[in-house]
Amino acid sequence: MFELLEGATPYRLEDEQKYITRGWWRGLTLGDYLDRAADIHPRKEAFVDRISRYTYGQAREKTERLAAGMAKIGINPLDRVLIQLPNWNEFVFAYFACQKIGAIPVLMIERYRKFEIDRLIELTGASAWIVPQKTSKFDFIPMVNEVLKDNPQIKQVITVRGKGNGDIFKSLEELIEENPLTQDTRSMLEQRRPDPRQVAHMGPTGGTTGAPKIVPRTHNSLACAVEFCSMSWDQNCEDINMIAGPVGHDLSFSKGLLGSIITQGKLIFQSY
Repeated sequence: MFELLEGATPYRLEDEQKYITRGWWRGLTLGDYLDRAADIHPRKEAFVDRISRYTYGQAREKTERLAAGMAKIGINPLDRVLIQLPNWNEFVFAYFACQKIGAIPVLMIERYRKFEIDRLIELTGASAWIVPQKTSKFDFIPMVNEVLKDNPQIKQVITVRGKGNGDIFKSLEELIEENPLTQDTRSMLEQRRPDPRQVAHMGPTGGTTGAPKIVPRTHNSLACAVEFCSMSWDQNCEDINMIAGPVGHDLSFSKGLLGSIITQGKLIFQSY
C-alpha cells in the first residue's frame, strides 16, 4: 500500500483523479524522464560544463552506476540526501541517482554554510550529503567536519572531484567506477523505482526570515509544473539551454535543468 512520506501534505483524492484523467500527471518518475531522453537520444550531447561533456546515454550510465554504489553503502528509499554542488555535470548524476533508488534529494545552494546546512538537516532529517571536496573559492571539508560534529545523523558524505578518506567519506567518482551495471544491478534499480505520487524532491526557500525553509514536491507535481511551463516557452529538443544561476536554486533547477531534460535539449552549466 502506498504511504506518502510522513510530514508531507497529501493531495485530495478527487484532485489526484482529475489531474490523472486530464493527463496532467503522467505517472512518470523524474528518473523516468532521464531514461526517456536517453532512450530517444542516447548519443546526443546533453550536458556540458567547463571540464566535461556527456551524452544522454553516458549520463544515464553514470547515474545508474552511482545509484548502485549509493544503495550499496546504505542509502535507502525515502532517505533524504543533501546535494550541495556547483554548476557541474556531476549534479545530474547525483540528483538522478537519488531518484533511481527512491531517495529524496534536498537541494542546497553552493554558498550555504553551517547555519543554513544545520537548519536544513533539522527540517528534512537528512542522513547523507553530496558535496564538493573543494572549489576554486572554498575548501568544503573543514566545514563538513564542523557540521558532522553537531549532526551525527549524517552517516554518509559523498565528495565530488576528490577522494574519500574514511568510513563516512566516500568518493562519487569511485562509487561510479566500482559499480558496473549488471543484471542484478538493473533488477535492484527496477525494484527501487519510486511511486510517482511520492515526494521526489525538497527545495529550499529563504522567505523573509533568512533561515531556509523547505518545499517538498512529488514526482507527479514537479514534472507537471515544469513540463507545462516548458511547453508554454516552446522548448524543444533542438534548444541549447544555459544555467547561469546556481543549479540548487529552484528557477535554475526546474526551468533550466529539468525543463531541458523533459524536452530532451542540451544543457550548458555556466560555473565560476
